[in-house]
Amino acid sequence: MLEEHSSPVVSLRIFYQAGVRNEPSGMSGITSLCSWIINEGTSNFDRSEYARIIQAGGGRSDYSNSKDFAEFSVKIPSNMVDTVLYLEA
Repeated sequence: MLEEHSSPVVSLRIFYQAGVRNEPSGMSGITSLCSWIINEGTSNFDRSEYARIIQAGGGRSDYSNSKDFAEFSVKIPSNMVDTVLYLEA
């Protein structure tokens, strides 16, 4: 981690060890399905609330998949760190 106090912005990247490489033979697409499910919401937040809350606060978010992992990343104002961690929990 590198602290930089010149700008009140936080970049947060959360990696899940759940890449395409970890999918069982004959069951491809599980990693993409997991990313899609994250966007469907939780018992605490309705569908698309993640993006709406982050964008309303001036941030941006992204999900991506690779052979080795799935990643959730955000760039947000520093006063939103607790909110984003709560969204992800």
